[in-house]
Amino acid sequence: MKLIGWAIVLAAAGLTPAAAQAPQAAAPTAATTTAPAAAAVQPAAQVTPPTPGIGVPDGRKGIQDQVTELGREAQGFHDGPLLILCAVISLFVLLQRFFVDSIVGSGVKG
Repeated sequence: MKLIGWAIVLAAAGLTPAAAQAPQAAAPTAATTTAPAAAAVQPAAQVTPPTPGIGVPDGRKGIQDQVTELGREAQGFHDGPLLILCAVISLFVLLQRFFVDSIVGSGVKG
């Protein structure tokens, strides 16, 4: 069991991005920076208040109103073929379950 644990740890270490494994460089000091301190201050960005129902959760169920063509296509796919596919898969799994339960329940040995 310990061997499996070590295998998982080594696999996780191997899959970790190199940037996360590299030691962090020290923050630049005042002596190494060449930009004047006045240039570091930037003006505040203008913030547009959120529009209700667009990009802000408003408590409704389902997908929010889409404002782009790609979003409307994705919503159409979600509400149409994807929902039907989920229902068909669920029905198929349910029928498989009833079939297996009927075989096991009848005492058939295979």
